[in-house]
Amino acid sequence: MTETVPSRHAAAALLVRQDGAVLLQLRDDKPGIAQPGRWAVPGGAGEAGETPHEIAVRELLEETGYRAGELFPLLSERFERDGVLVQHTIFWAEYDGVQPVWCFEGQEMRWLPLEAALQLDLTPNCAAALALLPAALGTRSKTGAR
Repeated sequence: MTETVPSRHAAAALLVRQDGAVLLQLRDDKPGIAQPGRWAVPGGAGEAGETPHEIAVRELLEETGYRAGELFPLLSERFERDGVLVQHTIFWAEYDGVQPVWCFEGQEMRWLPLEAALQLDLTPNCAAALALLPAALGTRSKTGAR
């Protein structure tokens, strides 16, 4: 008999300003949360029946008050945490320059130039997403969408 591993979805949305700065969240430094006190892309775990896209939109709204427009896939990975298989997807979105961004979760939200962001103590999936961002932005600009 094959044993199945419980699984769940998680997602995040990386906001990118027109000048290339990215919005990162300094995670709470509390016992029991994953990657405490590190910089991450705003996001979190899915609720029953949510798609990764829906998770990313909801989490961004809950954590920053920002209602994202179009989201573009950036990174999708699987890993195991505490005996649960997690399918984690990170999207990116263009910041509209109009809506305010708040910090409703975590210690801080901060806009940073990409180069400065890469120098922080990042979660592994945040570091991987930031490394992929220049190519994703370049692809978007070549299609005339940006």
